[in-house]
Amino acid sequence: MDEMRAMLDDLMGKHRDVPLTEREKKERKFSDQDVCKYYLCGLCPYEEFKRTKNDLGSCPKEHDSNCREQWNRLSEREKERYGYERDLKRWLDRLEAELKKRKDANLARINATQKNVYLAEDQAALDRMATQIEELLLGAQVKGERGDVDGAEILADQADAIKERRDALQRDADTRSGNNITKGLVQSVCPVSGLILNDEEGRLRDHHSGRNYNAWKKVHEKHAELEEKFEKRRRSRQLERSRSPRRRRSDRDDYSSSRRRGHAREGIEKKKTEDDDSEEEEGQVIG
Repeated sequence: MDEMRAMLDDLMGKHRDVPLTEREKKERKFSDQDVCKYYLCGLCPYEEFKRTKNDLGSCPKEHDSNCREQWNRLSEREKERYGYERDLKRWLDRLEAELKKRKDANLARINATQKNVYLAEDQAALDRMATQIEELLLGAQVKGERGDVDGAEILADQADAIKERRDALQRDADTRSGNNITKGLVQSVCPVSGLILNDEEGRLRDHHSGRNYNAWKKVHEKHAELEEKFEKRRRSRQLERSRSPRRRRSDRDDYSSSRRRGHAREGIEKKKTEDDDSEEEEGQVIG
């Protein structure tokens, strides 16, 4: 029975009784081409941005938790050799760059709508009224200084009437130009997602709990994590390179010192031999 099972294992594999889908899952390796390497490294942008304004479509690779466990068991040096984390960082770099452009564009849009930029004809009418008010108030001041109280009051009343018309025109001009300040809207650009937000507690709360915001939050966190990891690796390589010359010099010094000690021993032994030979010759002469 055992021999028959062994033969079937050789012919059909040990997982022959497992359904095909489960068998593929069991036999898959993290380095297989159909495995999502971004998922292995902790973040797949396809998955995170699914059903958001930044939807990238479905991931073309498999997200296999067993493969991720295989990956997590590797040492940092082995992970660095495969380069999957570097590929993920390159993609996150592009996403961060695109987000910065979006934030800059939205900030410029907010600044444009919150400035008092009126239509040309409205601005011209407002400027004329401002000049008339200034002239009337100046005339009222002069008449008052000359003691013409009634004349001063008449000019002041005329200035007040123009002010009222000017205020009404300004409200209409705000509406036509789309200014948000007069509408009571305070807008800002979300530093995480880059979207334009109204300063309303309910909308802010919904945004911060939404999928798009949290997807971008994960992107920023993973990007920072990888940058820190690569910086540590860079410093480690620099430290290794800086130590290597010292190690080579130390080896050379040890070798030179050993040779000097060897030469010294040879010199001492040679001198001793010469002294022994000399004493032997003297003994022969005396005899």
